[in-house]
Amino acid sequence: WDALEGKVTILSSMERWDEAVQAVELALKEDPEQPQMLWLKSQPLFDAGQYEEAATALQQAIEITPAATYLYDLGIVRNAQNRFDDALNCFELAIEQDSTDPSNWVQKASVLRILGRNEEAVLAADRALQLSPGDSVALVEKSIALAGLDRAKEAVDAMTEAVEVTRGDAEVLSFKGVMYQLLHRSEEAAVAYRAALDRDSDQVLSLSGLSGILQERGELTRAMKLIERAVNLEPEDVQLLGAKA
Repeated sequence: WDALEGKVTILSSMERWDEAVQAVELALKEDPEQPQMLWLKSQPLFDAGQYEEAATALQQAIEITPAATYLYDLGIVRNAQNRFDDALNCFELAIEQDSTDPSNWVQKASVLRILGRNEEAVLAADRALQLSPGDSVALVEKSIALAGLDRAKEAVDAMTEAVEVTRGDAEVLSFKGVMYQLLHRSEEAAVAYRAALDRDSDQVLSLSGLSGILQERGELTRAMKLIERAVNLEPEDVQLLGAKA
């Protein structure tokens, strides 16, 4: 198992996903009812963007053994497909199997936030933070959900803690900008986006967010340059920004 997992990992890191899948399929011929192998098969399929094929492999694994890990990963796949209700169901089932893993609660919070169920998202993020105090992702999810509820002080406090915990991580600063935009505080949002871009000029979320602010100000040339850069970097992420934030 360790040798096969290592081979699949190396092939995937080389973006040789078809070979990685084939390696697992050879092993599955000997024992097609091995859930761990089916889970392993899903990994390069997901990395290759073959989401439905990855989901099928995970569903087959779950039918044999409904382990929290398999349910969690199926939730990640459904999230990538924008099938958020299905993703939520997966994370809730994962929590039924293992309610002590903060990752399950963080992902539940994220999907609830995307679905606009912000109060429930805050509760799920709080549960994650009880299990893993200072978890930066849980803090970000909580902050964004609180901003969606217009609970400004609590939102800022949670985001401030996330920034402190990560020592000014660029992605967290990008979400800080999102939070301020949700609170209709565009000046502070622009500051956060610029701070994120100072640390990582390829932050798609900050490029897109700052472009929107500049567009509102009538600075269309600068706005266009930023959004074109964002689209060139990760066009799918730009399209999803409205849903994610």
